[in-house]
Amino acid sequence: PPANRVEEPSQPEEVETTPVKAARSVEELARLARRSAVVIRHGGRTGGEGGTGSGFVISREGLIATCAHVIGESRPLTVHFDDGSDYKVTSIHAWDAKLDLAVLQIDCGDKILNPIKLAEADSITQGAEVVAMGAPHGLEFSVVRGVLSALREFDGRALLQVAIPVEPGNSGGPLLDHEGRVHGLLTMKSAVTDNLGF
Repeated sequence: PPANRVEEPSQPEEVETTPVKAARSVEELARLARRSAVVIRHGGRTGGEGGTGSGFVISREGLIATCAHVIGESRPLTVHFDDGSDYKVTSIHAWDAKLDLAVLQIDCGDKILNPIKLAEADSITQGAEVVAMGAPHGLEFSVVRGVLSALREFDGRALLQVAIPVEPGNSGGPLLDHEGRVHGLLTMKSAVTDNLGF
């Protein structure tokens, strides 16, 4: 007859877990954003004083994302980095007035660019903490923290409502989650109250 078998105690199955990334502090996010954030300057249409806006690097090949209304029809355009370097915009790579989005091309020569990571679409939820960087009223590379107040849709356009003041010069600046991924660009503010932007 077959010998009696002794059952070995079963071992618990090992379950693979994905380590949860620790949320970055605002200080860390600010350092991360400064590597990729830019200030966009343009001359006036009649040769007078122009304006400023914000943007950020999205590719090592010199592509810069910003808002379409930041550049309008103004030329020439210059992209300014936090290390003091300036580069002329060589072309408008892409443009969408309805989305208020523009992608600029610069010739950065030997400069090593640090593209900022783009988040997956629809991967942020109401109440998430967010950090933005821009140049409010020309105060370059300013950082502000807030929350995602709501997800809205206006005229078929998806917008992120944020409890962040959006001032002239902030437009085009990146909106980051706690891992440093970009979910959108600052594009407009409430005309009625502060600390309400999109």
